[in-house]
Amino acid sequence: MSKTTYVDGNPAEGIPGTIVTADFLNTVNNHHHTGRDIDGEGALAYAADTGEANAYIAALSPALDAYITGMPVCFKVGNANTGASTIDINDLGAKTIKKNGNEELTVGDILAGQIVTVVYDGTNFQIMGVTKFDETKLRLSVRDATRNLVVQNNASNPNHQVDISADEIILQDSDGNPLRITSLSMTADITGSGAGGLDTGSEAISTWYHLWAIARADGTKSVIFSTSATAPTLPTGYTYKAYTGAWYNGTDGHLKAAYQRGTRVVLAELRPEVTGGTATSYTSFAILVPSTARIWHGHVAVYANNGIGCAFVATDGSGLGSAPLTGYDTSDGTAFQVANHCVIQTAQTLYYRIQTSGYATTGANIYTGGWEY
Repeated sequence: MSKTTYVDGNPAEGIPGTIVTADFLNTVNNHHHTGRDIDGEGALAYAADTGEANAYIAALSPALDAYITGMPVCFKVGNANTGASTIDINDLGAKTIKKNGNEELTVGDILAGQIVTVVYDGTNFQIMGVTKFDETKLRLSVRDATRNLVVQNNASNPNHQVDISADEIILQDSDGNPLRITSLSMTADITGSGAGGLDTGSEAISTWYHLWAIARADGTKSVIFSTSATAPTLPTGYTYKAYTGAWYNGTDGHLKAAYQRGTRVVLAELRPEVTGGTATSYTSFAILVPSTARIWHGHVAVYANNGIGCAFVATDGSGLGSAPLTGYDTSDGTAFQVANHCVIQTAQTLYYRIQTSGYATTGANIYTGGWEY
């Protein structure tokens, strides 16, 4: 039953007026603003936004005929803001939305799907619930944090595409403002350009390509390859980024086969770095890992002449972080191999030596099998 329309009666003309019952008055006395079309229940100052990002529009019913100082209005946001914003209610004219008294809104203060409360102060609408404290708290979010991140060569086009998925990733813009994206599942193509491809230039061989998750302020997400490990060139409209790792494009123009879960990467094939190494003092050697790798994982094969062989892999030239890799060898010179890992101090560089004094070591082979970020 809809609300009653009240009329004045005129006894002289025999026109009855609307009877106001005790039940109605009790309902009014205890009413809630529910917006329902029932006697005694008040209208809601709420509407869904029908405008666009930064220019919001709300049509209250019944309509306002003027902005009233102190009146709160709620609206459901259609598009996240990307900067200073306004709201126009019932075509009464756009008014600026402010925060913290007199500050313009900044990117991400209003999110798509959010129900926002604003209060008219006589000049502008003040947004409720966005404070300097909240902004500072939000900035504590750590960029590049992920949950269930998996990156691997695409099954159909493994030589130039990788698939990336994650339950959630924390991105940041250039001011450190965080953005959380969820349910990421995309493919990056090294032969493409812009979002989903390369940020600039064209595919090059023997090159590390760093993979970034990127997003717009409204939550639109994508991925991009870049030769930069710190500052990719973002496509127009994309302001948020998070680093996920790197992939090597070999001399054959093919992305090396690998599998990444979280921060750990394993290669499909071992990469030889040192072959027949005979250095007896710590000597540097290059490792085919990205500049962002922090821990090396690999194998060390030690050769000996009918006795015990011994070799070391270290973080620096002083032997930091080394542990002896020893074992018996047969008289036919067959090597024994040991899986190893080592912290990387200088990008893409480790150190090794063999021990000959007191041992029968003749050489060592070292292979890269993966890394951690």
